[in-house]
Amino acid sequence: MVNLSADLIRDLAVRRPGTPVLSLYARTDPRDPANTAAVPGWLVEVRNGLREVSRQAEQEPRDRRLALRQLRDQAEQDILDLDPAGRGRGQAWFLTPDRALDLRLSLQLPPASTLVRWDDLPYVSPLVDVADRGRPAGLVLVSTEAVRLLHWQDGMVTEPQRSLYEIEPGEWRDYDAYVGHPGRAPARMHVAEFDQRLEEWRQRFLRTAARSVAADLEQRGWDQMVLAGEPPVAAAFRDQLPDPLARKVIAVVEANLLREETTVVADRLGAALDRARIGAGKALLEQAIDHALAGGAAAIGWPEVMDSLVQQRVRHLLLDPAADPDPAQLDPNTQAALGWPARPMLAERAVEQAVASGAEVTTLPADTPELAHAGGAAALLRY
Repeated sequence: MVNLSADLIRDLAVRRPGTPVLSLYARTDPRDPANTAAVPGWLVEVRNGLREVSRQAEQEPRDRRLALRQLRDQAEQDILDLDPAGRGRGQAWFLTPDRALDLRLSLQLPPASTLVRWDDLPYVSPLVDVADRGRPAGLVLVSTEAVRLLHWQDGMVTEPQRSLYEIEPGEWRDYDAYVGHPGRAPARMHVAEFDQRLEEWRQRFLRTAARSVAADLEQRGWDQMVLAGEPPVAAAFRDQLPDPLARKVIAVVEANLLREETTVVADRLGAALDRARIGAGKALLEQAIDHALAGGAAAIGWPEVMDSLVQQRVRHLLLDPAADPDPAQLDPNTQAALGWPARPMLAERAVEQAVASGAEVTTLPADTPELAHAGGAAALLRY
């Protein structure tokens, strides 16, 4: 199996195999209720998708039909042979009849749906969606006893070295089955006096920890961060961060996760990351709409966005990758530059053009109101 990366996605987007490509995405996430049946839902959908592309290929030349039949049978058997660990929460496969392209990815963030495509090019938009949802982020777990830093990427949380800053030693160390020990009032100390001293002690810790974490965060280079902790503690910690770092905090989650396993942290904070991502995407959509209506460097609506993509003017594309716009609304020259795509492929061609030209892509749900206001797609332009 190969790891997902921006370079890999770009290689796929610019690849011209010369033979058709079978692209297969399977949402194998065991948390999906449909996947708990004796025959899991993802397998039923894979089989249905393979049958559908075979039906669509009935009008193709005989050699392409035979090639698809061979690949279809092999792909179904190969995916059946995967054990649960190998399936992950999603699969993405790209296969050509000559096996010049035989790429298989196990995903920890499931694709939006299970689907199969048979096309002259690799079908990359679901993979771009997974990569967008899995953008790297720092997770800062805060308590009044310690601060723990974790790294999120592609649905997985990893524990860096020197990830824990403890209140007692006042220094960084590796997280190793950390168990906090709440303070106890010393003998003969009045409870109220102890509580006051404990609060002063904790506030000093948060100030000291924020300074230490700030220096460490600068070195880690995270562009976005999520804080998790009790609200007063997380808020106090954020207030102590330097402004450039505080602006990178995209969400604050009320959750005490300091001692949890990384898998638990991933499940608890993944939704917060996605909400923050969608919120940022909506803000960019509003910016694109305002700039486009004012005649600025932005485009809204499929005709204008696709024309800008063909000219490689787009620096940030915003769309629902599962959209189904009609290519007939485009200028004939734009359609020709895109290879006269069929209706189900226009959004895919948009993503391919964006990735190939080095533009950023933000994917958004189909029911995003701002996306409807933008005519289904929007772009911030380079010029």
